[in-house]
Amino acid sequence: MKKIAFFLIIIPILVSASGRFNLIRTLWIDIAYQDNLERHATILYKKADEIYQRISREFGFTLDPRPIVYLIDKTDIANGYANPLNNVIVIYPNEIDPYVFTPNYEEWVTFCFTHELTHLFLTNSFSSYISFTSFFGHAVPAAIQSVLTPFYLHEGLAVYYETFISDSGRGKDRLFADYMEEAKKSDVGLRYASSLNTRRWLAGGPSYVQGFSLLNSIERKYDHEKVMELVRKFTQDPLAGFYRALKNANLQNDLEDWLAKPLQTQEDGRISEILLRASKLDINAWRIYYIAEKYNGEEAIYYYDTFAQEHVKLFDVNNIVSFSINRTRMIALARYVQEKDSTVSRLYLYSGTVKDLGIEKVVDLSWINDFELAMIRQDEDGKRFIDLYDLRDRRLKRIFGPDKSIVPLQITASDDRIVFTAKIDGQIDLFMIDKDRSIKRLTNDKYSKLSPKLLSNELYFCADYSGRFDLYLLDINNKQISKMNIEGSISGIVLNNLTYSFKVVPGGFGIFKQQSQPEVKMNFEIHGFELSTFESAKMNDVQSYYDSMKLRFVLPFPYLSFDSGRLDYGAGFATGFWDDLMDTYMIFGCVWSWENWIAQFMIKSQSDSSLTVQFDQKNNLFTLSTELDIPFYINKRLMDEKLNLILGMNLDQTLFLNPRVRVLYSLGKVGGKLHQVTFPDVALWSDVLPNVSVGFAKAFLFKDSIFRFYSQVRLTDFQYGADLIIPGPSVNFGSIDGFWAIDSVNFSPGFSVKIDNDKTVYDIRLKTTFNCHVIYQVPIPFSVTVGVREGKGYLNFSVEDVLSLFLN
Repeated sequence: MKKIAFFLIIIPILVSASGRFNLIRTLWIDIAYQDNLERHATILYKKADEIYQRISREFGFTLDPRPIVYLIDKTDIANGYANPLNNVIVIYPNEIDPYVFTPNYEEWVTFCFTHELTHLFLTNSFSSYISFTSFFGHAVPAAIQSVLTPFYLHEGLAVYYETFISDSGRGKDRLFADYMEEAKKSDVGLRYASSLNTRRWLAGGPSYVQGFSLLNSIERKYDHEKVMELVRKFTQDPLAGFYRALKNANLQNDLEDWLAKPLQTQEDGRISEILLRASKLDINAWRIYYIAEKYNGEEAIYYYDTFAQEHVKLFDVNNIVSFSINRTRMIALARYVQEKDSTVSRLYLYSGTVKDLGIEKVVDLSWINDFELAMIRQDEDGKRFIDLYDLRDRRLKRIFGPDKSIVPLQITASDDRIVFTAKIDGQIDLFMIDKDRSIKRLTNDKYSKLSPKLLSNELYFCADYSGRFDLYLLDINNKQISKMNIEGSISGIVLNNLTYSFKVVPGGFGIFKQQSQPEVKMNFEIHGFELSTFESAKMNDVQSYYDSMKLRFVLPFPYLSFDSGRLDYGAGFATGFWDDLMDTYMIFGCVWSWENWIAQFMIKSQSDSSLTVQFDQKNNLFTLSTELDIPFYINKRLMDEKLNLILGMNLDQTLFLNPRVRVLYSLGKVGGKLHQVTFPDVALWSDVLPNVSVGFAKAFLFKDSIFRFYSQVRLTDFQYGADLIIPGPSVNFGSIDGFWAIDSVNFSPGFSVKIDNDKTVYDIRLKTTFNCHVIYQVPIPFSVTVGVREGKGYLNFSVEDVLSLFLN
């Protein structure tokens, strides 16, 4: 027992190593930031209290505990999240992808702070029958309130306030307005807007689009106070559900009006299936190249053959950011890769084989000619600049930036000219780097520009000059802009008087082929532009801060057991500890009863690697298990490739030590929204201890179905089997507000064979999975399996692993 006590004391000390940050305090919040993010911390420091006070007045209270905002350079993706359990906000200071919404905000760090702070106020608006649980720790009522609140209210209200406070963001964006208009033609409604296991999807994200669309319609018909009345009605009684809150606010008829689908007019010319993302278009000879991300999980570079009028897959690629093709058909592409505990955008070349150039933090790219590549890149501080990479001498050369007033977003190049869109003074305009490397400004207006594509002296781009996005042609030599009259285009190109463009459609995006009808819209002038430099940011009163584990809750509970036909009862408690970023967390629980003494302890720490320690004791019996998972990211291919070394140990009351060693290799992924499951394309594993075994699995798509084969050889037996995942019908059945719903049905026939000591055991089965959810977003995939094992039939009912759906 002394050894057990030693483990319980020493393990938390070993794994609770704290992350160090710089800390500054405002009147209402704390800001913790990494060394290289002082500029963003300064920006937030100046605006945070004003934003906090405005939102606080709206909700009528202040946050307790005091919120802390972490600024972290951990990913090249613009993102952020709020954790109401700790009242923590995490912001990754980058610029948003223009295809998510056009970045019309002033600064990402203050804009994202507004969005995430709204989440904290909403989830801290405890109802009277929830607030008393704060006695056990703030995390308890925050968790209850958060789970009971639908994601579409979480995100819809956050989008509403990002616009209300900053006068920018999605609510002021024409692209996001297109997303909302097309969403009305779908069957997502509120029923599936929060669901985590739905095959339905909307451009812009279902919870963001539908949540804001509903609240915005209420504000337009009534006023801002009516929106807040609805929010108060819900937060005062979240158990009654969102539809009850609508009725209590006399808005049930407005919901029905909002759900009414508009008359749909079928737009001619769509030549692709519905895709999950928009893409730039590139051209080589008669081929139109694009990125395709499909509902079946496929992610690849495709081209459309304009002669054969067919789509051809060129190669698969995971997590692609951008691409460009030159006249020799060499493709340069950037994709997100995992490196230790961070995600970075990395540059590759493809011409039949893959070459990793070792260049990171690439935002967008375009070939200038057959051997020079122009790239928008960014540094660790988020400052953006334009580099030139020459294949001949393999060198990078800086040709623009970073500039204080210009933030490059998208880039195109041709014949030694470079054009890029950039954010400047709240606008998104076009700039050109001419052949002499001088900077010229092509546009200066309030309209948004997307997807520039330069072909010699002609620049195609999309803009919302007419109130909706359309394709335009800018003639650099004649200084004229012509409208192509392809309404709804968010990227496009013209070949042989035919326009190929991406447009928003219900459920995603589609590629359209239409006859262009150009008309001269305006003339423009080219102006020179003076560059400005960043000023160094220096904060006063900066402290060192360490993010360490803290006690978050202590929760008592009753205990009942009917083990061996005897009633046993008692009481227990559970405690939780974790750090603000939840890199390390620890759960401890005890039960005392008339018959038993039970204790459970679990701690998990993950950064570059993952360490899990679990201790279970019941009376005089105990087990202690540990697992250390060390990943090695290879990143030499265009698909995710990883090697895991997994070391484990089990110990029980006999003090018998049982070590475990496994090596696992995985490549790529197969499966998507249609299947609600994913598998590695290829998986290989080998167990060294305690038993020697070698395994192999291969999965691939067959049209929209997944076929997976697996086998494993051990010293004592041999196993193999196969499964087929067949997407079944979609179902539209559930409550109007999405409190519960059934989304779809999938079928999975399969078999397995185990050969052991000349004995062969067969298992043939058919599994039917009903993808359901409850409480708006809690996935409940219910399965029924009918099969034959060892000559006997069986019937199993089960609920899939719900927890993994949240964590993966």
